[in-house]
Amino acid sequence: MTPEGALFDAVPTGRRALVIARARLKGFRGQWSAMLVAVWVATMAAMVVGAAIDQPILALIPMVVATVLVAIAKAPLRYTLLALAFLALVLENPAENPGSGRWKSPIYILGALLLANLNTTLPIRALRFSGMDAVTALLFMVWLRRRILGRHEVSPDMPETARPLRKASLISFCTVIGLMGWGIATHGDFTNALWQVQKLLYVPIIFALMSATFRGPADHPLIGGLIIGAATLKACVAMYVRSVVGPEPPYVTTHADSMLFATAFCIPLIRLLIAADKKSFQLCLAVWPLLIGGMIANGRRLVWVEIAQVAVIVLLMTPWTPVKRALVRFLIIIAPITPVYLAAGWNSDSGIFKPVKTVRSVLDSKSDRSSETRDIENFNLIVTLKANSFLPMGFGHEYIEMVQADDISSFFPQYRFIPHNSVLGLWAFAGVLGFTCIWMMLGVAVFFAARSFRMTRNIDYQTAALSCIGAIFIYLQQAYGDMGLVNWIGVFLVTPAMVVAGKLAVATGAFPSTKPRPAAAPAAPPAPVPVLAYAHGPEEITLQ
Repeated sequence: MTPEGALFDAVPTGRRALVIARARLKGFRGQWSAMLVAVWVATMAAMVVGAAIDQPILALIPMVVATVLVAIAKAPLRYTLLALAFLALVLENPAENPGSGRWKSPIYILGALLLANLNTTLPIRALRFSGMDAVTALLFMVWLRRRILGRHEVSPDMPETARPLRKASLISFCTVIGLMGWGIATHGDFTNALWQVQKLLYVPIIFALMSATFRGPADHPLIGGLIIGAATLKACVAMYVRSVVGPEPPYVTTHADSMLFATAFCIPLIRLLIAADKKSFQLCLAVWPLLIGGMIANGRRLVWVEIAQVAVIVLLMTPWTPVKRALVRFLIIIAPITPVYLAAGWNSDSGIFKPVKTVRSVLDSKSDRSSETRDIENFNLIVTLKANSFLPMGFGHEYIEMVQADDISSFFPQYRFIPHNSVLGLWAFAGVLGFTCIWMMLGVAVFFAARSFRMTRNIDYQTAALSCIGAIFIYLQQAYGDMGLVNWIGVFLVTPAMVVAGKLAVATGAFPSTKPRPAAAPAAPPAPVPVLAYAHGPEEITLQ
């Protein structure tokens, strides 16, 4: 019998393809010389293209890409995913008009290559995909190859993601695909359907990769440090750009940075409310001044709403600590004068009443034209939902514009495909059932994070659990207020939060692990029991 025949006899028929694939992959060796030649040729081509479009930095792209490919092939995927998340959080996305169109960073082209379609930067029309699409596909193939070879990213003693959260993520992915297909089948526009669903699809995709490669609580410092580091970097950029362009632009980085700033601000706040120790105070003093400066420079009112929302949630969930008692006492003291302050500054333009102006812009839809148009859009979205509540229209369609607000089609022709209120928009396009299936995973993640918080007394675990809840609610608030479902920052903030919540639930015992338990060692045979016997009579007893 040949060795292959012996192999097939030893392996069940259903696994023959896997064994063959594994053997071929193990025999594959990268040809370094061929890669060097390819990099050289690509560098020459990039120099020509860079000279044609006045972007000489393109000559560095082939070497950067080759370095990234080698790193992806050699390093654990969790580090590659964290690096990708950091780039998505800090690089500029041309689609979001960073800096109000007044300023571009020296690495602007890197953000364009990663976060936007490649054909918007490179003169090749066929490149109708982004660098993010290419990198994500490559990461999936690397993970699949390692899985076939039996190389697991997570050791067996590490907690897996809770199964209900994985199922909810799969339901979300399938629902988005189904609604996109339904919308196109009912004469929807394919291109606009892709714009509507791209980030919705990426949430379960990135969640699946992170779920398969992250180790659980061991990765919490990396994730938290990455978010805070990205936010402080962006805050410094915001303050610098504001000093350069002046007070006229309404924002200096992007609208979506509100999520990044708010999440990074709330992580130290949560730890401070849970444990008022030296480490918590040091973290707040190191991070908050930069973040507050960046949020003021960026000028987005929604970020303060997001922070206040998370603060209320954390105050309601945490036990009574000294910091919480002091904060509550302070709120009670200022409660009588707050209405007076609001009333005095409601119609004032004085600088001392600037917080009142922000509050009014949030509460009073008549305060400015932007708020009025948002009310009109919300009304139109509710009308669309009522018309399609039972049978959804699917993606690729516009919402019903019963009442027309200001005409913005000249600079935003897709405004009826991608409304500012992403929550009502998703409701209008997906219907009640579709909306529930798509966002059920967020509710499951919040449930597991809340249970994990109650099941542990570990300060770091509790901070991670409440930070997950905060990040998800910030994501929801941004989606409701300012197109939060169509940017990369939201994807790479909510997916780590979901993964941390799912793995923390298993680590704390909030949800039982589904991994098979190791077989128990066979019990030792019982020791023989001494037997009493009479040797000659009742008076003489011996042990036998």
